[in-house]
Amino acid sequence: MLSDFSTIPSDKSRTPISNRVQGKNILAIASPKSGIGKSFLALSISQALSRQNKSVLLFDGDLGLSNFNLPITTPSVRDLNAVLECRLPLNVLTSSPQDFAFQVITGRSGKKTLGNISLPRLYLIRDDLKALASHYDYVIIDSGSGLEKIISFLTGLAQTTWVICTSEPDSLQKTISFVQMLHSKAPEMEIGLLINFARSKQEGDETYATLCRAIYPCCGFTPFLVGIILKEKEVAPLFSSKKSDPICPPALIEENIKEIVKPLLSSF
Repeated sequence: MLSDFSTIPSDKSRTPISNRVQGKNILAIASPKSGIGKSFLALSISQALSRQNKSVLLFDGDLGLSNFNLPITTPSVRDLNAVLECRLPLNVLTSSPQDFAFQVITGRSGKKTLGNISLPRLYLIRDDLKALASHYDYVIIDSGSGLEKIISFLTGLAQTTWVICTSEPDSLQKTISFVQMLHSKAPEMEIGLLINFARSKQEGDETYATLCRAIYPCCGFTPFLVGIILKEKEVAPLFSSKKSDPICPPALIEENIKEIVKPLLSSF
């Protein structure tokens, strides 16, 4: 368990401590389907919150952030895999990538993910992360694949989960099943849907309506709409040459994300 919080950030905002202690400041970004922008959105949301003078920890439960080649300054041995292999406690892994205002616990490609470790070990990591979260305004979890174990990880940790999906039939079907499973394991959890890569707002609204029509009869609730991210015709570079702004999403996507994080600033 955690024993040394020497790496925690200083408080920079007025976020109530009670929210942190109760875990209400933990947001999970999840998706049952890979390749639809989950890790990119987790990064962008973390940056948007940190720009509001909030202390943010981004937890890479998917090891997806390593694929972005973040300029981590700490030695490569200090990543999530060291925790999975029981060599280091979770709290010593927080690091600040160069030019980023938030902190990250990341992994390495080709190594273990949360989806293929034992449940007892998964629960220990979950408990450690919840304890560490009490020292941040926001903890963003980029959750991984492996539905059963990821849902077990999120249950009892995050009180809010945003499920990323697209209008593709495969994404719709998997999202419906994922929400059903998550709600059955954690009926008290707030679940929202974030529609990504929508060609128009109308398409995003129709995708959300389709999902709600399928989810409500079997679950008895309707997930709230987090927002709609419109698809850009051209993909802009992920990283900017400006040191002050390392993540550089297309302007339209950046505006979408600004709108998406506004409720977090008032409700978390």
